[in-house]
Amino acid sequence: MSPAETALALARAGLLLAEAVVFGTLVIRVLGGPDKPVFGLRPAWWALALLGPIWLLLQAVVIADVSMLELMLSDTRVVHVALLRGALWVAAACLSPRRVAVMPAAVAMALHAAAGHATADGDPWLQLSVVAQVLAVGAWIGGLPALWLALGKADSVALVRRFARLGLGCVLVLATTATLQGTDLAGGLPGLVGTEYGHLLVLKMGLFIVLLGLAVRNQFVIGRDVPCLRRSVAVEACLGVLT
Repeated sequence: MSPAETALALARAGLLLAEAVVFGTLVIRVLGGPDKPVFGLRPAWWALALLGPIWLLLQAVVIADVSMLELMLSDTRVVHVALLRGALWVAAACLSPRRVAVMPAAVAMALHAAAGHATADGDPWLQLSVVAQVLAVGAWIGGLPALWLALGKADSVALVRRFARLGLGCVLVLATTATLQGTDLAGGLPGLVGTEYGHLLVLKMGLFIVLLGLAVRNQFVIGRDVPCLRRSVAVEACLGVLT
């Protein structure tokens, strides 16, 4: 890849990570976490606000080969989706209480599916799987930093139990969507073992299995060993970023 293409990929990955942390923190609040600002959310908001325009600028240079102004004035799906996502994140930032803000944030996360390969493929089930995958990643992996910060505080045991159940559901969603995408995009079993994309999917499924093991393990240390649980959640977050 060229330097510009590499920068575009990094900007998109960073933007998705920032969105996931914001969305996941809002999910934690819905599950009973603190409604006040917590450390980690504000940096994610700033990263989101910064990386959004940078991603659109690099999109204009690399994909459309035009200036950012020309891209913004053009009638393209990329611009429409980007502007809509931006408006939704602004709405999420302005809404109070924060628990209500999870709704526009969820729609903004889901719109990632409108800008990827699933939309180009035209398969509605594949599109739905991408939406489910993005929401599951955002709710589970994105919520881990806020969960880590909440550990040891009042009612954290109940919060961790609720999040553990959510994490289990998210893992099942991710396993299902990875299987569907492996069948449709990688070309089934031959594609999984014979292509680079298939190898990547297999690696991701392996990481999901490890993450599932960590989520189950967390159930046995809740309320008994907060430092151990903090370490487990930190490892879970790191592995989640790698996926």
